[in-house]
Amino acid sequence: MGLTSGISGTAKSLRRRGIHLTSFPLAALATWRFHLFENERSLRGWPARLYSRSMSNKRKTRELAMQVLFLWDTNQDPADDVARQVLRDGTEDEAVRDAALVMARGAWEQRGGIDARLEQHAPQWPPRRQPAVDRNLLRLAIWELTNTTTPPKVVIDEAIELAKHFSTSQSPAFVNGVLDAVLKEHVGLISEKGKEFGSEEEK
Repeated sequence: MGLTSGISGTAKSLRRRGIHLTSFPLAALATWRFHLFENERSLRGWPARLYSRSMSNKRKTRELAMQVLFLWDTNQDPADDVARQVLRDGTEDEAVRDAALVMARGAWEQRGGIDARLEQHAPQWPPRRQPAVDRNLLRLAIWELTNTTTPPKVVIDEAIELAKHFSTSQSPAFVNGVLDAVLKEHVGLISEKGKEFGSEEEK
């Protein structure tokens, strides 16, 4: 099942339970469809590549977390029911669902600071001007870069792969450049804090 039909099914499931995604069926789904299927080439072999059994749980976790963030961002409402429906539709693995929700919540709660970083490193393309997929993919990756022990190269490489699958042809290079700049800044800040801590220890 393709992602577009999967999210459409999620919306229908929620409506049957009395939960409505504000303007989702038209606006959000159309936005997602545009960025995901901008050209026909992106569709060839896509479901098999993205949902193959060999795909790592971690990549699936990131993919689902990004979907949740996308919906929260579209509706400007971090609805728990929406998130859990997306996760139920996306995988039967409870551990993956839980991990994806943790990632999505972390990125959502820190989106103010993350967006400020994005605007600093890409002033010509601030978050409000970015495609919704790119914006939330970057939020997720920056949260993971700055809040977890996942090797930075893995975070960046995985973000680039998600951009290739879910967004426009220009997105992978944009995502790579922004995350590289954020990583350098983050490493610099950690280095400075380390020096300050060492100075305090010497006193």
